[in-house]
Amino acid sequence: MQRADNPYIAIIDRNLPRLLALFNVDTTNRLCGVGDRRYWAWKLIDFPNATFQGACLGLARLLEAGLLPEWLGEMHTQTRIEQMVAAVPVLTDRKGGLGEALPNEGSFCVTGLVLGDCLGAIDCLGSRLTDKRRDDLIAGLAPLARFLMRQDETHGIVSNHLATTALGMVRWSKITGDRQALDRAELWIDRIRRHASAEGWMSEYGDADPGYQSWCTSSLAQIDAEMPELGVDDLVERSFAFLEAFAAPDGSFANGCGARMTRFFMPGGAEIWADRFPAAARLACFSRTHAHENRHLALDAIDEPNLVPFFNDTVLAAISASPLKSNELPQNGHRDFPQAGLFVRSAPVGLLTVNTRRGGWLSISEGPNDRRLTVTAEPAARCARGEVLRPVRGQCVTLTDDKIVVEAELEPVERMLPSPLKFLILRVLSLTAFKSIALGNAVKRMLAKLLLQEKGKVVGRVRRTINLQTGECESVVLSGTAQLIANPTGFSPRHMASQGYWQVGDDTPAET
Repeated sequence: MQRADNPYIAIIDRNLPRLLALFNVDTTNRLCGVGDRRYWAWKLIDFPNATFQGACLGLARLLEAGLLPEWLGEMHTQTRIEQMVAAVPVLTDRKGGLGEALPNEGSFCVTGLVLGDCLGAIDCLGSRLTDKRRDDLIAGLAPLARFLMRQDETHGIVSNHLATTALGMVRWSKITGDRQALDRAELWIDRIRRHASAEGWMSEYGDADPGYQSWCTSSLAQIDAEMPELGVDDLVERSFAFLEAFAAPDGSFANGCGARMTRFFMPGGAEIWADRFPAAARLACFSRTHAHENRHLALDAIDEPNLVPFFNDTVLAAISASPLKSNELPQNGHRDFPQAGLFVRSAPVGLLTVNTRRGGWLSISEGPNDRRLTVTAEPAARCARGEVLRPVRGQCVTLTDDKIVVEAELEPVERMLPSPLKFLILRVLSLTAFKSIALGNAVKRMLAKLLLQEKGKVVGRVRRTINLQTGECESVVLSGTAQLIANPTGFSPRHMASQGYWQVGDDTPAET
């Protein structure tokens, strides 16, 4: 598809300046090519987040496809790409891992992501690199691959992490012939498959989350493009059938209905598979129609820690886009995913999405003409001591054509914030326990349990009744002394850094 006709190019062009501005270009500095400005420029943190280095892949794909803007020179872009890849060894810890949140973290996902992105960039540059330069860049990435031969993710089943890291090892195996790396990739793909639901969703800490699943699906689609013999197409096909249920008529996506409360959509996988699966083609059409309007969360509204993965996926969508056979948008209407606790209904007031596991969370999309979106948070309450309570372990007790009744237990919301003492403790652990892969993983399991898992501290019970024709809700406390909070707008019941990004529907006037 030509640059002028490509639906993603304008989004990419808008975001290239802020992306390029992140990177150190001082060739006299050992940190040349490092992308975490908070580390090399502001000097406000004591370790670099290595995720930024992955931007080399998006730039390399634009260069290879001839889709760079006219104001960005090819030779300068290649230099930047090489600097980004060459900087990775400077950021690699003694174990061979990379960090995102802590020094010596040895992040499973970030190490796999950067490995895969850098190898993809090297492949895109092809004959632009001399053999020696290519070999030197690959050699600098070898510690990451060796680290992933020993490291694994033990704090939960996070399918998007598994798919991203598997993609990195597939690329390492393909470029070096290392069979052990391919075995590791197959191990993680099998884990995704074993924990995937027959309903089409893949586990994100044990539950469904459409936003993160779009990320996972994009990685799986790239794995299939690299090595179709790994046979991930069945997972991908079921995933698209699941995802299209959450592409709303107003142009929004998911709106926080999942367990991790995300509402972004990564279109790269849908564009890759648009010619093969009808649901993928419909999602590609959805993305092309609405992403530039910021109707659903896309690259324009992403913060720095997530900027590079979203940039790379938008570029993937741009280079994969081809004329669609039809302009049909997703089919949702009436879909039930009881294992996930998600129910989608077409009603006179619009498209209703309900999450019963979260106590009856509800969204109503009135589009495509009015394009209004209403989100009614799950019933939040406050106990006598002032703690905010959230519904957990919700169950559907009644489901008819006209109503759904949900009951859930109430437990306190965990809202832990950083403090100097907590940072000191984490830094001590970073300098000691994190030097061991096993001890570091134990600390990560502890942090995941503290921040993400339901605690089981029940202080009451709540019931919500939702009219599936009008979208009206009625909530009541069944036990305990808690009082319901009226209209808890923007209520966040758990820790999740990638929730709550701005989109148009957040501030659209009611009269439009």
